[in-house]
Amino acid sequence: MRVTRKGKRRYHDKITVVKTPFGGEAYWVGGSIHDEMHEDTDVWAVAHNYVSITPVHLEMTSFDTYYAAKKTPMEAEIHKSMKTK
Repeated sequence: MRVTRKGKRRYHDKITVVKTPFGGEAYWVGGSIHDEMHEDTDVWAVAHNYVSITPVHLEMTSFDTYYAAKKTPMEAEIHKSMKTK
C-alpha cells in the first residue's frame, strides 16, 4: 500500500465518438498510453502492484488569489457601487 499524489496519464492517437442509448454522444479516448512514472504517484504505485491511496478534495478556490484580492479596495468599491444603484 502506498499513499500517493495524483499522477498523470495521457492517451494519444485515438478519440472515437459513439452514440449513447439516449441519442447523445460519448467519447472513447484510447491509443497509446504515456504515463509519468514518478514513484510518489498513483500511476507508478498501481503499475508496481501496490494499492494506491490518493487523498483528494473538491475545493477549487485559489486561496492565494482570494486573500490577495481581499487586501485590495476592489471588493469594497464594488460593494459601494452596487448600493448606489
